[in-house]
Amino acid sequence: MAEQRGLSPEEIRSHLRELGYRLIKNNHNRMVWIKDRGKPMSYTRKIAPLEEYLSKCLARQTQFFDKSEIGRIANRTGVNRESVRATLRRKGYRLTTNGHGIPVWIKKE
Repeated sequence: MAEQRGLSPEEIRSHLRELGYRLIKNNHNRMVWIKDRGKPMSYTRKIAPLEEYLSKCLARQTQFFDKSEIGRIANRTGVNRESVRATLRRKGYRLTTNGHGIPVWIKKE
């Protein structure tokens, strides 16, 4: 990689360190660079963006497909799928199956 970029191996190592990577030995006894993840986010800091995102979705959307849309929302807000489902339940949605047999979250009336 250093030759392709026209840099020395030590320059590459210093760039990786600047980007937050560190050199460790993996389970196969090989040296690899990994990115430090930093502090894990607290539950309340994760849920706040989820609540905000869902509020925007609820204004224009009456139903959510359980697999695809729940996964998309989870990825965009950085929470797991169960947190999205729990929030929808709290907002008055329930899980049903549409005419095609696909699980869908629909607002209770």
